[in-house]
Amino acid sequence: MVLTNAPLLGTRHDAQLFVDRTAELGELLRNVDKGWNTLVLGAAGIGKTSLLNRFAANLENRAEAETAPRLLPFLVAGQPVSAVDFFQTLAGQMVDRLEGEGVVAKVMQTAQQALEKLRSAGLSGFISTPNDQNDTTAELLRTLRLVGSVLDDLRGAGLDAVILVDELASSEIAQTIFGRMRDELWTLRATWIVAGRSSDSEILLMPPADTFFERRLDLGPLMHADAMALLQARLERDAVVDLSDEEIDQLARLGRGHPLALITALRAVASGTPTRELIERSQQVAASLERLSPPAQRLARAILNQAQPARATDQTLLRQMGWTSSRLRQVLHELARAGVVDVVDAETDGPGRPSKAYVPSITRLGGFGDAPAATTMPPGESDHAGEGADDATDGS
Repeated sequence: MVLTNAPLLGTRHDAQLFVDRTAELGELLRNVDKGWNTLVLGAAGIGKTSLLNRFAANLENRAEAETAPRLLPFLVAGQPVSAVDFFQTLAGQMVDRLEGEGVVAKVMQTAQQALEKLRSAGLSGFISTPNDQNDTTAELLRTLRLVGSVLDDLRGAGLDAVILVDELASSEIAQTIFGRMRDELWTLRATWIVAGRSSDSEILLMPPADTFFERRLDLGPLMHADAMALLQARLERDAVVDLSDEEIDQLARLGRGHPLALITALRAVASGTPTRELIERSQQVAASLERLSPPAQRLARAILNQAQPARATDQTLLRQMGWTSSRLRQVLHELARAGVVDVVDAETDGPGRPSKAYVPSITRLGGFGDAPAATTMPPGESDHAGEGADDATDGS
């Protein structure tokens, strides 16, 4: 069984599993043809990475039949943790792209010159400095100038860069790059497509970053027919279980158009959980959610569809919720007591007892999506009531 949470790649093998998003792909293509920078927003697991991978593959396919100028995609993934790390990662992607991609013969000399520039700067491959806390402005500007120089050379060879960014380590880093460094990015004369979570939209679009992005694309759930097509495509390729059309329809409704929830539901059935039992258990959890406190409901919507376990020390989740670690731990306990999440021990980086991780129960499928930002909490609702009550009960 190969049903994983991994996003789809831009390969022919994965192309058969990619469903719908025709309108979104068309909009992205129109935007890059006009040189418009686009911010793609969506819930965790909604398919942002798969969309970017498919779009990059579409650009590759289109470029094969085009004359100059050609759109050359550079996909930056791996969640760089600083501005310097980001541009070094981008430079590393250029190296990989120029070495591994079949740049047409007439531009090989120019591409080789660009490659030599990167190598002379010590950027001979994918570079990341996640533990470097001493990034300097000089180093940042040097790396930025290097990227700009390579892009100029490629442009001279008839290649226009489209830089696709599959999220960063935090929305604050994105604000630094696309906000504070907005004017420097404009000098690169590249077109940008940046993916981020809907819950981070206020920070991502905080001035001056709001003027960097000419277009915003909100990626929503799949339509019911497309959700069924996704399940059918996985069943046909992976042959994990035999399901009737009625059962596929039921799973599609259970997942509510959320790709990660759909795959999780299919994996549960393939592992032996009858479809009817899965639906009944999901209804029970839905009823439990209605009885939870408003903060617990809000947290549930934030974590129920994410691929990674939740932890009280998760900085992204803490920022999203606007809570302290002790408050997050307390509300996670409430979800666990209600049976919405399961508690497991997670490995620690050093000595001490394992910390607790909270994994959404298999019964929680429903495509809730991201939680609203902390500033949209209902009036009069205090997320900090009782904070710290459970501090001594959790090793996270």
